[in-house]
Amino acid sequence: MNNVGIWRGLRRGNGKRRVRFCPRCGSVDLIFPRAIYVAVPQVECRGCGHRGIYLEGDEELAAAVRKGYLDRKAGRTQDEPEKEEE
Repeated sequence: MNNVGIWRGLRRGNGKRRVRFCPRCGSVDLIFPRAIYVAVPQVECRGCGHRGIYLEGDEELAAAVRKGYLDRKAGRTQDEPEKEEE
């Protein structure tokens, strides 16, 4: 598949639901500016307070970002397995 095909697939979403989410914590709870004609919308995340741009992708990507954020917040590294609570 050439590059044009990849970009077309991303635009369509390949049947997956596309969401806008915070690049820091993966939350979809974003506050958008009221101004309609903003070149680069600066959003605010209600989950972590991040102010800046947002990412757009499928729900699986947002969930992966969210999991990584929660792991970092809990102090776990990628190599450590999650501890099961009893």
